[in-house]
Amino acid sequence: MNTFRSLFAVVATVILNFSVTSVSAQSSFEGIVTTEIKMLEVPKGEEGMEGLMNQTMTSYFKGGRSRIEMTSMGMNSIIISDQDKKEVTMLMDMLGQKIAMVMPMEEGSPSDSGMEFGYEGEKITMTNETKTISGYSCRKGIVQFEEGQMEVWFAESVKEFPMYDSRMPGVPIQYIVDEDDMKMQITVKEIKSQSVPEKMFSVPSEYTVKSAGDMEQFMPFIQGAEEGED
Repeated sequence: MNTFRSLFAVVATVILNFSVTSVSAQSSFEGIVTTEIKMLEVPKGEEGMEGLMNQTMTSYFKGGRSRIEMTSMGMNSIIISDQDKKEVTMLMDMLGQKIAMVMPMEEGSPSDSGMEFGYEGEKITMTNETKTISGYSCRKGIVQFEEGQMEVWFAESVKEFPMYDSRMPGVPIQYIVDEDDMKMQITVKEIKSQSVPEKMFSVPSEYTVKSAGDMEQFMPFIQGAEEGED
């Protein structure tokens, strides 16, 4: 059970950070992005669990808002971020209970976790190595951070995308996140520009809205630990 919760917490953190990071750019992009999360390594003693975390994430973007959907290990999660309202809403269907947890964006975006591809102008050294990923022609770049470096495959011809930063050579199509003895590969599978309905960014009527304070009893599950758990 510890493994189940810790793995879920890692992916939930990736999604939450991806959501907030994407909309913070205030991109004009409107459409749908499909992303694959593939677990490459898990902590020692938990080998064989990688397949449980291989996910396909569907993200909807419209202006400063995003909606990211994931189904993982029996729990359906939707995260809606609104840059104008500075709010993050998590829609959770937990054992038949449909709950919407609303958090201020500064609380809902654990920016120090290192899980997201948060580019802040670090040096990028482009190589001559190229390959096609998800149908996009990509070139490998090495991004240098204070704590190390990250290999990122950029689609230099793609500019219209929520995670695009004009200081980068293109859209980051694939990169690897290494956190807490877990390593996962993030790959953008498809970028589709199209109209997204307004209703995608509102809380459905069947969900009960609660604040972060109201949700204290659920947080141990989300964080991967329980009160009194060994």
